[in-house]
Amino acid sequence: MLNIVRAFILTFLIFLSSFSISSPVLAAGDFTNTCHDIDLIQGITLRAICKTGDGGENYTTINLNNHIANVNGTLQWTLSGGRFIETCEIPRIINYNIYRFGAFCYDIQRLKRFAFITLNDHITNVRGYLKYIDENGTVHDEL
Repeated sequence: MLNIVRAFILTFLIFLSSFSISSPVLAAGDFTNTCHDIDLIQGITLRAICKTGDGGENYTTINLNNHIANVNGTLQWTLSGGRFIETCEIPRIINYNIYRFGAFCYDIQRLKRFAFITLNDHITNVRGYLKYIDENGTVHDEL
């Protein structure tokens, strides 16, 4: 009888651990761990197919123009209203190994510089949807 109870407990623990392993759909950024076929549409929309946590996948997008700003020729994360596209040109993913996003951005003297930002720092996958995550770990829905 004791062996049956031990077997049940072991099976139950293995069952519970499978949820934490197969559902890491919310990490501080790191969306690339649970998403694939990642690309950029018209320079501002990040598109991917992401795991939902229940074994499925979802086609999802997020507008990077809402969360990235040009600040004097550098790209910086912002909660809302970044509008980098107004002062940057030729936006693109520049490194598919670490998913850096870059563009030629104007500084306050109207000099053009190449700037980049790492997408995994503030883009996360929440149950199959790309979301912005701020520096405090708070996930924000698209505006």
